[in-house]
Amino acid sequence: KNNNIDGALERMQSFLAGIPYDLENKSEKHFQTIIYLIFSLLGYYTQAEVKSAIGRADAVCRTKDRTYVFEFKVDGSAEEALRQIDDKGYLIPYRFEGSEKMVTSTSSVTGSGSAAGRRLVKVGVNISTQTRTIDSWKIAEE
Repeated sequence: KNNNIDGALERMQSFLAGIPYDLENKSEKHFQTIIYLIFSLLGYYTQAEVKSAIGRADAVCRTKDRTYVFEFKVDGSAEEALRQIDDKGYLIPYRFEGSEKMVTSTSSVTGSGSAAGRRLVKVGVNISTQTRTIDSWKIAEE
């Protein structure tokens, strides 16, 4: 709500911390599924394992004015997750989404947001198997 991704991640952190330890699975897919379900139940258009030219984003969530691309790491770092979003170019498919404009060979694929008017946001999330919840996150708006 109101594009408060920090608040959303804090709530997810609390939610995950409330899952009894004996129901928990330490795989990235387990946490990815829970986060996918939360966003979907909140009514956001959400996709998991979104394939692109050289990889796949763990999750993409779209609101009216933003596209969030998530990468999750288990016992890694939020910085590592953000680097993967950049290294694999997960945001590139959304830069001209919905655009009626023709892109020429001299056009640049830089700038902020997408042609559809949505801001593009990278979200790197680290999940700790020791605490069984979100350990840290980094958000970078393009």
